[in-house]
Amino acid sequence: MSVAGNGDALLRDVRELTDMLTADAVVKPLTGRLGVLVSAAVELLGVESVGLSLLDDADQVRTVAYTGQAAKVLERAQEHTLVGPGIDVLTDRATVTVEDLATDPRYGLLRQEVTDCGIRGVLAVPVRLDGQVVGNLNALVTAPHVWSAAQQRAAEALANIVGQLLLLAAQADVHASGGNGRGPAG
Repeated sequence: MSVAGNGDALLRDVRELTDMLTADAVVKPLTGRLGVLVSAAVELLGVESVGLSLLDDADQVRTVAYTGQAAKVLERAQEHTLVGPGIDVLTDRATVTVEDLATDPRYGLLRQEVTDCGIRGVLAVPVRLDGQVVGNLNALVTAPHVWSAAQQRAAEALANIVGQLLLLAAQADVHASGGNGRGPAG
């Protein structure tokens, strides 16, 4: 079901996806669950591909999941150039919409890197963990596109699920290492 359908049905689908992704948090590796979410996001948002980047321990942007070559190229180009809607999300801590990458003056350098992929519309939303922006989820289309409020809300909901998965993984890591999450003083 895409966002173009009923809002209640979308909310139900997102809740079911959340349950599925978190049900076996100990068994499935985090990257596998993120891959499932990114794949599901394509259909939920009605887009051609989706990419996910997170900040590493050194605050460097790293691609962690994507669907399709276009998303892979966009994510890697943003890593390389430090220019793009995903980078703007990290600095502005807010959703960024691009109706047409081919004509948007903000992203000339990025456009040079991704021109052969046909990327036109981009919706970039922040991934938050404990109130801090730690990454971005990018939805892509190959035609100019005006992003609807429903698409933006749905993408933000999916990015929130990513944040919850990261939190669960961090909690599982603390638990597995015998820590209590309170630091060295315990």
